[in-house]
Amino acid sequence: MGWWIVILGGVALYFLSKYKFEKVPADAVKVESRSSGRVYYVSPKEQSCSCPDWHKRRSNVPKDDPRRLCKHLISYYIGQDQLPESLSLFKGGLDWFYEKFRGFPPSAEIERFDVGKGEVAFFKDYEAGHWHSVCFNGKRYGWERASDTWTNDTCPEVRNMMIRHQLGVPDDLAEDAIRHVSAERDGKPLDWVIIGQIEGEEIKAKISLRKNAVWHTVLFNGKEISFYLKAGHSKGGGFSDEQYTHMNPPVSKWIGAECKRLRAGIDNK
Repeated sequence: MGWWIVILGGVALYFLSKYKFEKVPADAVKVESRSSGRVYYVSPKEQSCSCPDWHKRRSNVPKDDPRRLCKHLISYYIGQDQLPESLSLFKGGLDWFYEKFRGFPPSAEIERFDVGKGEVAFFKDYEAGHWHSVCFNGKRYGWERASDTWTNDTCPEVRNMMIRHQLGVPDDLAEDAIRHVSAERDGKPLDWVIIGQIEGEEIKAKISLRKNAVWHTVLFNGKEISFYLKAGHSKGGGFSDEQYTHMNPPVSKWIGAECKRLRAGIDNK
């Protein structure tokens, strides 16, 4: 009989050494996994969870950082009336990850900046993907950064803020702050590269005067931003400044003036 006790004791010691058993926190709440049905314990105070994902990839992330949240912690917070202040900026993102049965990307690089009307945060949805989440005012918007493609529910205000932030042109510049330098043909007859100067720095824009042209590019301060122009020209055939209002005001006015000047030169030939 004694050897059975020795064997069982050895097995118990093996499992105790192999797996880390922790005391359940006093504030622990049971959360059932929506995918497996297993029950895990989450601690709102410590922002911790008993699931393997939290222990392997999130336990070293500081508290109040959304990357600390596994899908079970997100499930808990979604069920509460109010998020902690430190996570409120990411509410739209947490709602989206909850719908996808996923935790917050633990290795995401989060960029945050203030736009006067509030703070904006954006980060990659998946470690190996191309889409980003842009969180602002309690909502989440999808953004494919390389092509400047947005999900259908994106409001123009959010897109404007992202373009201005990415380009790095200050908003407080005078509308005529960009000085004309030159304009060069860019291969095709109606495609141009316009060059200007803004506070001693060179700014370029690749534009097209073709009526069916929709993609244009602005290059400034080592950054390149592509932007979508829904209609290249107004019904009367002339260029419309209002079609560039999503850009920084000085950039918008500069592009509009250059397009008008180039078109006038073409039409007079």
